[in-house]
Amino acid sequence: MCINRSSPRTNNMATSVIGLGAMGSGIAARLALKGFCPVVWNRTAGVAEAHEDRYGTFSCSNILEAAGADFIFLSLPTSTEVAETLEMLAPRLQSGTIIIDTTSGDPVRGKELAKAYAEAGVVILDAPVSGGPRGAHAGTLTSMVGGDRASLKNVRSRIEAYSKRIVHVGVSPGSGFAVKCINNTLNSAHLLLATEAALALKKRGIDPEVALSAISDSSGRSLATQSRLPEHVLTRKFQYGFKYHLMLKDLMIARSLIDSTCEDGTLMKTAIKMYGEAARMMAPDSDYTEAAKHIELLEGTEIHINSTPVVYVGMAADIIHHGHVNILKRAAELGTVVVGLLSDSAIQSYKRTPITPYCHRKAVVETFEGVDSVVEQQSLDYSLNLETLRPDYVVHGSDWKSGPQQETRAKVIETLKAWGGQLVEPEYTNGISTTQIIKACRSAT
Repeated sequence: MCINRSSPRTNNMATSVIGLGAMGSGIAARLALKGFCPVVWNRTAGVAEAHEDRYGTFSCSNILEAAGADFIFLSLPTSTEVAETLEMLAPRLQSGTIIIDTTSGDPVRGKELAKAYAEAGVVILDAPVSGGPRGAHAGTLTSMVGGDRASLKNVRSRIEAYSKRIVHVGVSPGSGFAVKCINNTLNSAHLLLATEAALALKKRGIDPEVALSAISDSSGRSLATQSRLPEHVLTRKFQYGFKYHLMLKDLMIARSLIDSTCEDGTLMKTAIKMYGEAARMMAPDSDYTEAAKHIELLEGTEIHINSTPVVYVGMAADIIHHGHVNILKRAAELGTVVVGLLSDSAIQSYKRTPITPYCHRKAVVETFEGVDSVVEQQSLDYSLNLETLRPDYVVHGSDWKSGPQQETRAKVIETLKAWGGQLVEPEYTNGISTTQIIKACRSAT
């Protein structure tokens, strides 16, 4: 990771990223990982500061500090926010600056903005992405780029930092946005169609999970059958990470495009209409995969996975002893074990600086028999991970019934109530503790 804490935070850094939401955060992290050391700005200053601490970027509180970069990446909710942001940047923008707009934007508005800023020598490439937050952090996104080919060549190495594939879809500004909104319409239509198909098969007495497994290796497969339904609908997690209202926004953009180019088209328009109808039952933070609930409501039944219970175990695992092994053995008896491994900062907040860093601890815990996966728990509070995973059980030693972790325990119990999860508390293994081991090691030296 590229970071030099002695360097001043100035506005002449080569790269900047504005907007650190679900996608922008991963894009900026990948740019830092690949050595481009971006200046980052977010409307909530604390988000940018936290990003700097975690990924080695350079946070700034004044957006104009990001305006002097040669390459400016935008990751914002809509083209409206993009226009507002460009207006704020305008006083410091320099001729020759290339702006890479990764927003899922409006092709018409994107073309207007590109034309307006071209008069000042500023190039805007529309470069929306597909692959979700996980893909952004992994560097496996697909970027659909519209605009000047030579400018794309100049910025390609930076886009490659977070993209597995870069496709120049057209020289006309807005081309990337057009492809992206149609892509999302197909994604949405596939989800609705696959949900209806799974429900039909369920009513025929066929296990939807088994049916989708067969279809996903056959000619009817799609992202919906291979991933979205098995991972988010059948499990009832609905946690892909793309908000429903943002997907609906993209579908409305697609509707305008279809109306202007394919007046007699009906299939995509039907999918868009159904998403609009389903919006009435969605909470503000609903995931786009929750559109499946609309089809379930129409059919009067739900589709579920016949899965093994999920068991969550939170631990620091800075020093491993047989007490940890006993807890993991009990957890494995109950189902699929997910270990929530405390981050370095979480351990430091209540104990001390960890002896071994998170990445090393994770590598060790992943090898334990009975552990199916390891996720990062960024604080002592279990709530965020529990609400995301919605486990059937949380397993923790009985030692936290008293002492400093009582409050954490109470919050775990309250959180689990939301979906009927249970707290299992095996008797604490007497005669052993991390603190005792550390004291023994120190006295031995």
